[in-house]
Amino acid sequence: GYGAEKGGDCDDAAATVHPGAAELCNGADDDCDGAADAEGAEGCKVWWRDGDKDGYGDPGATKCLCAPVGTYTATGPGDCDDADSLVNSGGVEKCGNNKDDDCNGFVDEEGAGGCASYWLDDDKDLWGVGTPKCLCTALGTYSATKPGDCNDGNATINPGQKEVCANGVDDNCSGAADEEGAIGCKPHYLDGDGDKYGLTAVTKCLCAPGGGYVANGSDCDDTDPARNPGVTEKCATLFDDDCDGVANERNAVGCAVFYWDADEDGYGTTGRCYCQPTSNYTAPIPGDCNDSLNTVNPGAAETCNGRDDDCDAATDEENSVGCTDYYVDGDSDGWGSIVKKCLCAASGIYTTSKGGDCRDDDAAIHPGQSEICNGGRDDNCDGAADPEGTLGCQVWYLDADRDGWGDPGASKCLCLPSAGTYDASKGGDCLDADPAITGCRSFFLDVDGDGWGKDSDSKCLCSAIGNYRAVKGLDCDDALASVNPVAPETCNGRDDDCDAQADEEGAAGCAQWWQDLDGDGWGGAGPKCLCAATGFYKAPNGGDCLDSDPDVNPGRKEVCFPLDGKDNDCSGTADDHRLVRMVRLDYSDIDDPTAPSVLQSHLESLGYQVILESIPPKKLSAIADLPQVTFLWIHGHDAFSMPAAHRTLLADYVNGGGTLFADDGNPGVWGEASAFMTSFL
Repeated sequence: GYGAEKGGDCDDAAATVHPGAAELCNGADDDCDGAADAEGAEGCKVWWRDGDKDGYGDPGATKCLCAPVGTYTATGPGDCDDADSLVNSGGVEKCGNNKDDDCNGFVDEEGAGGCASYWLDDDKDLWGVGTPKCLCTALGTYSATKPGDCNDGNATINPGQKEVCANGVDDNCSGAADEEGAIGCKPHYLDGDGDKYGLTAVTKCLCAPGGGYVANGSDCDDTDPARNPGVTEKCATLFDDDCDGVANERNAVGCAVFYWDADEDGYGTTGRCYCQPTSNYTAPIPGDCNDSLNTVNPGAAETCNGRDDDCDAATDEENSVGCTDYYVDGDSDGWGSIVKKCLCAASGIYTTSKGGDCRDDDAAIHPGQSEICNGGRDDNCDGAADPEGTLGCQVWYLDADRDGWGDPGASKCLCLPSAGTYDASKGGDCLDADPAITGCRSFFLDVDGDGWGKDSDSKCLCSAIGNYRAVKGLDCDDALASVNPVAPETCNGRDDDCDAQADEEGAAGCAQWWQDLDGDGWGGAGPKCLCAATGFYKAPNGGDCLDSDPDVNPGRKEVCFPLDGKDNDCSGTADDHRLVRMVRLDYSDIDDPTAPSVLQSHLESLGYQVILESIPPKKLSAIADLPQVTFLWIHGHDAFSMPAAHRTLLADYVNGGGTLFADDGNPGVWGEASAFMTSFL
């Protein structure tokens, strides 16, 4: 009923709802202030502001609410940056963003997401030791990103260093000092046979030999300790003992000396010790003094050739092959006696190669001398003094009938007559058995049988004997019957008539040649009948009327214009073509003698003879025969009525060098024509 003294109850059906009632979190407006479940209502819960909606609230912004309202939705605090949903106490710390991602009061602390391991590095060589820390960046002495430093007090020692030979330190922290590949290491080679020499095929770079590896890798057979560069090469083996790439090379133990023998004659020059002949070192004997000739060596025979064939340091010595006997020539006449040596050339007192001098004390006596009638001396050393035919001998004839005349067919040239036999000084006895018969005549040697013999060869005979049959001499060629003093001279290059001249003027077969002094091919004086052009007689044609001027001869054309006063063509008249022919083609009945007379007078005043002619049209073809020195004229009106055939003839005349004038009937034109003709002439 109406028993309440105060109004304002907003839900009069609920006794717990009225102004002044405690607001409860029940969805009703318990205190009737117009708001249900207002902030601070009984039974409310604390909510934190979560502006970035990451589920974590701002610790400094809370409300006690019956339910989340607006940004107050977080059930707890823990957000240190409520504007960044990635930053809260439930977040994971991340390196590199300069944020306290997990809101623990630290930024990029150890263990943050994306951290890297850093090791303790006291020597700052970037290599660390001990247990690493996971840091976003180097921190203090935890600055090394690589572990494994075996000496953190020495920055030159760490796993990144190169091992260095011969310092006794494990530079690269590998657990061993001076291991394979260290700086300063040298190649070492596997030595399989233990001879301290290895093979280059298996190598290690070591600071010192060890482990079966040696410093020398030049072993050529690592299975045989007797073969290596330290042993001496032996000729007794067939292989390469000292591993130099050559088996049984020069100076091997047991070698023999072989000499360089380029010419392969078995003798050499410089020697080398080889196990067997090698290259050109093939000769077992030295001493070759010319190793480019196999005919020169100590075993060769010395030969006369200007060389030391036998290499004895002497050239062409006595008794060399091909030597010649040289004699002592006491009288220097070029002939020696019996003392001789076989030499290649004259030497010392052995000066002549001719022996047989029977008097080596008299230079006038020797085998090459002519025998002279001189009282019984043997001049030519043939064992006979003054024999038949001796120089200075006299012809003595056999005089069998003792009449003082000898048989011309039996004679000897003797120094003295042979008493009782060849003692007649006169030949010509035609019957030497009868002292009452004497006399002979000369017969000349006539080989060609032309009746003429040689003057230099005759015999005094009673009659012809053999080719001694010509009674006339003077034959200049007794091998040709066509050559003798009465033979006709012929153009053949021989002296046919034996007058000491060949092919003289007038010889048979000659040709006419004229004297040509000016060399123009035409002669003046002459002719002469000659076998060939001779001297100035060299022109085959005569008729040159001025043989001192090559521009004047019968082959020249007379020069008319200008007048030169010469008979150029040797016609007998100088300037004989001073004749000018003036020919008119007469096509009309017009007869105008004025024009020709003007030209005629003008030309005659210049010394020319002028002939006036006229050719009717029907004889126009005659112009082809007109000489060049012709002036052909035609009346201009006639040219228009001229037939085509005639025009062709005129064109041929002009093209051939002729001169054509046309007039128009005006006498004044002839003055111009006269001037032109004067210039042309």
